[in-house]
This record gives sequence, structure tokens and C-alpha cells, in this order.
Amino acid sequence: MFLRLNYTLCLLILAASVLKAQDWPIPKPEVLGSKGDYAKYESVFLKSVDWLIEHDIDAEGRAPVNAFALAWISGTDAFSIPVEPYLIDLSQRNPDLLLVFLGSWGEFVLKNPEQKHQIYACNWYALQNLLDFYENSSAKKTDKAIEKLLRRRRKDQLQNWLKKRVH
Repeated sequence: MFLRLNYTLCLLILAASVLKAQDWPIPKPEVLGSKGDYAKYESVFLKSVDWLIEHDIDAEGRAPVNAFALAWISGTDAFSIPVEPYLIDLSQRNPDLLLVFLGSWGEFVLKNPEQKHQIYACNWYALQNLLDFYENSSAKKTDKAIEKLLRRRRKDQLQNWLKKRVH
């Protein structure tokens, strides 16, 4: 009986820690009222990006994380993202891919500030995350253009494709 009680207690503690890890308080975009707030919430932005990449399109709680990440990206002075036409095409069927891309771009720049102006490197990193997310998503709508890019990546032809599109 003692072992069964300890086993149950361990399961409850483990379940509670998993639930707590998934249930973190995402601030409302309104907390980003002044320029100084963006630096203050940089770690929350990075956590938001990780969450968006780790959770599928239909995950509960995705909308407020999307809203915060987009507000942070839109107002930060840390970087700006030139949105290339190819990205619009790749996110039409699955709009959540846009936030995965933009968030990944921001994450890359914040973790690699010396590459902030390396547009190709930023696009490459963000595109890889977009493709990985699409590949792992069970809730996505199939997209022929992205499927083509996945085939290009498997054939090691994706870099040439991207070089033609990044200005």
C-alpha cells in the first residue's frame, strides 16, 4: 500500500509540473506601452516563440501567445523584418506559419545579434523552423508549395531556392 501511495503521489506531482509548464501567464500586448517595455519582455517573447514552435496550430491558448509575439515583433527596436513575397505565399493556407517564421527570425537575431543584418541567415533560420513546424503539425492544411520546399530540402536544393528570393 505504501508503494502504491508513493507511486500515485509521484504521478500527481509529475502531472502538476507538466501542467504548470504548459500554463504560463502570457501578458496581454497592452503591457508593451513604451519602448522600454520591449527589452523588459524580451525573455517572455523568446518563451512565446518556443511555445509557438512546440505547440500545434490547434493548441489551446495559441491566440494570446500569437497576439503577444506579434505585438512584440511589431514594436521592438531590436530588429525589423523585411517580409519577402515568398513568405506570404507560404503562409496563406496556414496563417500560423507566419508567426512561426517571424518569431523564429526574432529569436535568431536576439540570440545572434552580430547577424542582425544578415538577411539570408535570418531567412534561412526562420524558414527551417517554418518547415519543421509544418512537417510536425497534425493540424495543418496540406500546402503544395511547402511540400515542394520540403522535397527541395531533402535534395539539398533549398539554399539555392532561398537565395533567388531573398533581396
